[in-house]
Amino acid sequence: DWEVNKVPLFTKFSDEGVELQVEDFQAVTRSDNGYTLGVVKGRYEPWQNRRLAEFTDTLVSVDGEAAALGESFEGRKVWSVVQLPDIDSPDGGLGTFLVVSNSHDGSSSISATFVTVRWACTNGLIALAKAAHTVKIRHTSTMEARLAEAHKVLAVSTTYVEDTTDLMNDLLSTPITAKDADRFVRNSLVALPDTDNERVIRNTQKKQDELLATWANSDNLEGVRDTGWGFVNAVAEWNEWTGSHVRRRRLDPMERLLNESGQDIVHQARDLVLA
Repeated sequence: DWEVNKVPLFTKFSDEGVELQVEDFQAVTRSDNGYTLGVVKGRYEPWQNRRLAEFTDTLVSVDGEAAALGESFEGRKVWSVVQLPDIDSPDGGLGTFLVVSNSHDGSSSISATFVTVRWACTNGLIALAKAAHTVKIRHTSTMEARLAEAHKVLAVSTTYVEDTTDLMNDLLSTPITAKDADRFVRNSLVALPDTDNERVIRNTQKKQDELLATWANSDNLEGVRDTGWGFVNAVAEWNEWTGSHVRRRRLDPMERLLNESGQDIVHQARDLVLA
């Protein structure tokens, strides 16, 4: 329900308040409240929010269901979520989503990111599969061009789903013992730093114990706990929900997704199990 405008950018030239216009750069502002979202070069052409909604409608017309529209970082980034068909799994199935995002501050291009969610715990396993999980989207204006871009994105989703399914089956067929879990956590995932600082050592040991407790006790891992799939999901659950570090986070889950942050430990757990 708002658009962005490019407006002239000025700089103060003297103590008397003389201002000079900044050449080749403009500010991007919101039409509803005037908030400045960023500074861009003069050639920058914004992709208005209605275009994001139109492209989302095109995706839905091909395959999927609209799930959400929203904004983050005061509107610097806007996004839509499209739900794709679920992936079957022995622990309740996986939801697959497309998050289509655009930035109004010039920080990133229009893109679609695949996100897999385990329904048993709603863990966001972002890019758990090793297949490409982000697709860049071209600026388009015609319905035909939008449809072509939508088909390109959804073609990649087929590869992503296949790769995720294969990875899940590989993890399910890999046994994990308590000794394995302890070694993965204490030697690699949350290893003690090289320091004599007792507080740092205590905090690290607390994280190690929290993660191992999540793996050993989480109710939603029944039936898969002693597999690589169970262990990786325990790491994701601790990373997203049960760890004491979670309450200190400044970014919400969508902001972390848009910043492509916070999933390194899940990927590391995946690689350790399959090594």
